[in-house]
Amino acid sequence: MSNIYNLAFANINGVGPVIAKAIMEVFPNTEALFSENRKALEAVFGKREKIINDILNKTMFAKCEKELEFIEKYNIKLYFFKDKDYPYKLLQIPDLPICLFYQGNMDLNMDRMVAVVGTRNSTEYGREVTGEIISELRAYNVGVVSGLAYGIDSIAHQKSLEEGIPTFGVLGHGLDIIYPNQNFDLSQSMLNNGGLITEYMTQTRPIPQNFPKRNRIIAGLCDAVICVEAAKKGGALLTADLANQYNREVFAVPGRLKDTYSEGCNYLI
Repeated sequence: MSNIYNLAFANINGVGPVIAKAIMEVFPNTEALFSENRKALEAVFGKREKIINDILNKTMFAKCEKELEFIEKYNIKLYFFKDKDYPYKLLQIPDLPICLFYQGNMDLNMDRMVAVVGTRNSTEYGREVTGEIISELRAYNVGVVSGLAYGIDSIAHQKSLEEGIPTFGVLGHGLDIIYPNQNFDLSQSMLNNGGLITEYMTQTRPIPQNFPKRNRIIAGLCDAVICVEAAKKGGALLTADLANQYNREVFAVPGRLKDTYSEGCNYLI
């Protein structure tokens, strides 16, 4: 029963991670929040009428009930940031996802998690180095995290599966689709040794602005980020920058000075 309140809480417009943490210091749980009267809510939210009305009217509950039906049907786990089994590494970042959906069979609280990221436009050099890095990581009992995109991400996931390493894809959309759809078979194989992670509910399309947001989850889940090939601007560099802000280790593979997709890595070095 608590899941419906937790999910509804995450869907209150205007409540992000900072406000969510503050609210949960006032109320013992999310059900208590949705049980309060207007006066009590005004004491917390002041004149933010839209938030107060959404809570009082439970406007998001119908949507959340459908989501819970979906996650039950497909054996998806829902983690709320106050749950004891919420990924503890994400608790260390200021912009943590309030709720997280996970479809897979491994513990997200593995002792060692490493992100391997890079350009969609990978070169033969990048593909070869990615494979070598993943093979070397096998000895260290790690989980490998990436973004299930074309290029370096896909290679990191595929090579991890070949090496028997748990691998996790962080998505920029809901779990009702796979994007790019060419990675559908790969994503299903990952469910057997790793899984798929997202903060987005179903019916959330893979729109461009979602992917920079998902990169903070990639960085936050991990102890280290390895950038294999990247242009000076792009998702891989953003992930590396976020990892640095989160006090994670950041590594970069050097490349030739004039290669477009080595500029980002050389810049990091």
